[in-house]
This record gives sequence, structure tokens and C-alpha cells, in this order.
Amino acid sequence: MAVKRKSSGGSAVKISAADLSRLKEEGPSALEYYRTSGLAQARAMAANLAYSGGVSIFGLIFLKWSPMTMLVFMVADAVITVLSDLIRMPIAGRWIAASHKRDHEAGQILLIADGLEDGTGERPENGKAPRPGMLLFFGIVSTLFLTVIVAAATEKTGTAPLLAVVDERWFPWIVGLDALWRFAVSFVKAVSVRLFRPGEKMIFLESGGVALLYCGLLVLIWLPLNWGEPGLLAMFFALYFFRVGFGIFAYLWTPKAVATLKRRIEANDFSVRKKQPS
Repeated sequence: MAVKRKSSGGSAVKISAADLSRLKEEGPSALEYYRTSGLAQARAMAANLAYSGGVSIFGLIFLKWSPMTMLVFMVADAVITVLSDLIRMPIAGRWIAASHKRDHEAGQILLIADGLEDGTGERPENGKAPRPGMLLFFGIVSTLFLTVIVAAATEKTGTAPLLAVVDERWFPWIVGLDALWRFAVSFVKAVSVRLFRPGEKMIFLESGGVALLYCGLLVLIWLPLNWGEPGLLAMFFALYFFRVGFGIFAYLWTPKAVATLKRRIEANDFSVRKKQPS
């Protein structure tokens, strides 16, 4: 999923003549991708990033969950995400690879068009499409680190809040139903996509969000270490709003960038937009 990055240093390159040729040739195909699958994928990504934290906030307000329980549910959902990908990958590996490749290539077209539109004449240096196997590998590694981080968070609060999580109201049932639903959906998607040729119907891994969660926890672990349970609550909300913010940005930016691409292709306009004098 392409997301516009405000680049600095060597992370951005000037849009070249080859980029413009690619925009003209591949632009209609990219538009078709976003019309049929890409925009839905952006919305699904935003929803997935909001989901686990949303359930935790529901638990805090209505089920009186503790801050530790909220954090543990978010981590449990991350583990379920990786396990769901482990179901998808052996069944539909070629289809997943084709989906990620198409999404990446269409995203590059969006970024070229956006670089013309914002007046910079630059696009991010994206490189090659991510290999699904590497995404899954980093998801697994991140999950292992997540358990270590949650354990470290108990240094100040003690182990009692962590051990009490399983006794929280409805917690085991919610985690269990979440796992069953996600595993079933992953299996059905992986099997059904095999009825199509790779690249015709999209199926994605979701482990990339686990790595994002891990990075946030690693940065914010000092909060519970310094302030105990209030720090746990602060870490949860800081992490949640960061993840939701990323999802909302992708949710809002992608349709806008698709509309820009559509307008430029229809007008045959591949020039850098002149910036208005301030």
C-alpha cells in the first residue's frame, strides 16, 4: 500500500522521463486496480489498525479491563494476525506474491502523479515490491519481541496484573472468538483465491502491522517502566493513536491521490504543477 512520505535527503528522487512514460502507460491499469481492489485494501488496512485498540477501549469502558489487559489484547491480536498469515501463505503463496507486487506497482504510479501534483517533481525511492516471505518473517520476529516487551512492562507493575488478565471479564472468550474468526476467514480467502489466476483476485498478508506495533512498543516501553500502571495506559493510547493516525492518513490520502491520477490521465497532463507564490 503506497503512502505519501514527506521525503528528506536521499529518500526522494526527481521524477524522470522514464517515470512519466511509465505513468502514461501504466496509469489506466493502476486506476483499474484501485477501482476494483486498491481503495478497498486501503480501507481494510485502516480498519485493521484500529480494530485491536478499539476492542481494548471497549473493554476499558464497558468491561472495566485494566491497562495491562488492554495491552495484552493488542499483543494477542498481533499474534493472531501472524498465525492467520501462516495459514494463508502455504495455501496461496503465489497469489499473495502477485497481489503485493500489483499493489506496490500501482502505488508507485500514484506516487509519481502525486509528486507532479504537489509541485516538488519528486517521488519516494520505493525500490522493489516487498517479498511476502520477508513480511511474514519480520512479523514472526516482531511477535517474539512483543512478548519480551510486555514482560519488561511488568517490571514496575509486577506480574500480578499480567496473571490476572485471563480472569478479566469476557477476555478469554473475546480472544478465542477473534482467533477462530480470523483463522476461518484466512483459510476461506486462501482457498477461494486459488479459483483465479495469480493477480486477478487480491489477497494480502497483514503481518506488516505487527512490525509497526513492535516499533511503537519499543519506543514507548519507558512509560510503564517509569510510571507503572498509569504508564501502561499512556503507552497504550500513544501507540493506538499513532497506529490509527497512520491508517487514517492512508485512508484519506489514497482516494485523493487516485482522483489526481484519474484527472491527469484524462487531461493528458503530465507536467509538474507550479506552486502558488506565498
